[in-house]
Amino acid sequence: MTTIEAPVRPEAEHQAPDTSADDHLRAGAQLVATSITAGTVALLGAWLLGIAVPALLFVFAGHVYGLFLLPPAAAVGGVAGGAALVVCRALGADRRMERFIVPVAAALLSIPALLALRAVLGSATLGDWWPWVAAAALAGAFAHWRLLRHPLDDWRPVLVRLLFGLGLALGSLGLLLLLFAGFWSSLLGDGQVRGLPGYVVVLGIAGVLGLTALCVSLGPFPTRAAAALAWSGMALLSASIVAVMLGVVVQSARPAPEPPAAQPPAVVDPEPGSSDPDPAPGAGTGFPGEEPRVEAPVPSLDEGRAQFAALAEATVAAAGPEAMWRDDPAAVVREVDCGDGTTRLRIDAQFAMGVVTDTTTDEHDREVTERNLAAADRIVLAWAALGLGTPEVIHGEPILGGAELGSVDVAKVDFAFGIAQPRIEGRCLPTP
Repeated sequence: MTTIEAPVRPEAEHQAPDTSADDHLRAGAQLVATSITAGTVALLGAWLLGIAVPALLFVFAGHVYGLFLLPPAAAVGGVAGGAALVVCRALGADRRMERFIVPVAAALLSIPALLALRAVLGSATLGDWWPWVAAAALAGAFAHWRLLRHPLDDWRPVLVRLLFGLGLALGSLGLLLLLFAGFWSSLLGDGQVRGLPGYVVVLGIAGVLGLTALCVSLGPFPTRAAAALAWSGMALLSASIVAVMLGVVVQSARPAPEPPAAQPPAVVDPEPGSSDPDPAPGAGTGFPGEEPRVEAPVPSLDEGRAQFAALAEATVAAAGPEAMWRDDPAAVVREVDCGDGTTRLRIDAQFAMGVVTDTTTDEHDREVTERNLAAADRIVLAWAALGLGTPEVIHGEPILGGAELGSVDVAKVDFAFGIAQPRIEGRCLPTP
C-alpha cells in the first residue's frame, strides 16, 4: 500500500526564514543602499517638478533647505533601519515585527543625528524637526518593502547599489548646492560662488564612487589580466578626478590680486574772489556711484512695514493701469520669520503688459516685451525716488540696494517670457 505525501505548504508570511549571519548583514546593507537612493531620487524629483512648474519654487521657497536634507535623512534612516533589521532577523522575528520595528528604529535613531546637525547648522537653518524624522522613517519603511519584494542573494549587486547610491547622493547634493550658490551670487551681483572648492571636492568624491560602482558591476572578470586592466583604468580616472579637485582648491586658495591704488584727485585752488565754500570732507563728485555710501540703520518692524507699503504702492502706480497682475492685491507685502526673533519683509509680484500665447504673432510678443521693459524702468525710477539708491543693471536686470531704506536688503526686477517680476527682499528686523 502506497502512501501519498502531503504537499508542502508554503511558508506563512509571518515566519522568518532561517538564514545565516552573512544573509542578515547583506539584507541590512541592501536596505541602507535602497534608502539612500530613495532619498536622492525624491530630492531630484522635487527639483525637476519645481523646474517644470516654476510657481512651486516660490510657494516652497522656505523649504529649500528641507529638500537638501532629504538624502542625509534617508541615509540615517537606512542605517538605523538596516541595523534594526539585522537584529530582528538574528533574533528570529517574523516579517510583521520587521515592518513595525524598522521604521520605528529609523525614526528614533535619526534624532541624535538631527541634534548634531542643529548644533552645527543652527535651528533656524533646519527648521522643524518632524520632516527630518518623517523622511528617515519613510525611507526605512520603503527600503524594507523593496527588500522583501526583491531580495539579493549575492554581495556584488548589494555593493554596487551601495556605492552607486552614495555617489548619486553626494553628486546630487554637490551639484544642486553649486547651482543654488551660483543663483544667489548672480542675484547679489558679485559673480563669485562661495565655497566652490568644497562643491568640487564633493562632486569629485561622487565621481570616484560612481566609477568604483561601475567597475564592481562589470565583475567577475574572466581573467586576472582583465581584472587588472579594469581596476587600473578606474584608478587612472580616479587620479585624474583628484588632480582636477586639487587644482581647483589650490587656485581658489590663492589670494586675489590687489587692485592698483587709486590716485588722489587733483586739488584745484579756487579763483581769487570766488565765494564758493570749501567742499566738505568725504563729499562725492556728483556722479552716480561715487557718493560715499553710509549703511542705513536697521529700523523697527513698524517702520519697515511703512517703507514696504510705500514701495508696494509705488510699484503698482509706476506700472500703470494697463498692467495685469498675478495677485490681488497686486504687490503684497509678506512677512517671513527669520528664526532668531526677527522678521523679514518681502515683495514678490508679477505682472504683464499683455498676453503672450502660442497663437500671437512675433510683433505682438515683441510689443508686450517692450512694454514690460518700459514699465520695469518706471518702477525702478520710482524705487530710486523713495530712497533705494542708483540702479545698477546686471545681466539685463536692474538691481538696487537698500540705501536710505534700512529695511531693504536688495530690490530687482526679473524678466521671463512675457512677464516682469518686481522683487524686494528685506533685512531681518527686530520683532517687538
